[in-house]
Amino acid sequence: MVIVLNITKSLSSHENKISTEIIKFVYLTYKITAMLTKDKVKELVDHMPETFSVDDLVGEIILLQKIEIARKQIQDGDFLTDEELGEEIEKWN
Repeated sequence: MVIVLNITKSLSSHENKISTEIIKFVYLTYKITAMLTKDKVKELVDHMPETFSVDDLVGEIILLQKIEIARKQIQDGDFLTDEELGEEIEKWN
């Protein structure tokens, strides 16, 4: 996603809007395919303290969801190697 956002800087406003929609679609696609299971959420709750706030629970569930999305992206080969990331960072300077 870093690369896509970096590329969108040079696009027209119309092209940038389309790129933003594509990014949202890709994110939502991963979000849908990396759904949580009851077992994962139950395990999460079992590892939480005996008392916790709803905010704590929601925060942990969101973190778990993001981890599952990242796992799906890695499984699909949708990531940058350290070398590729270094090259992208070099372009920013």
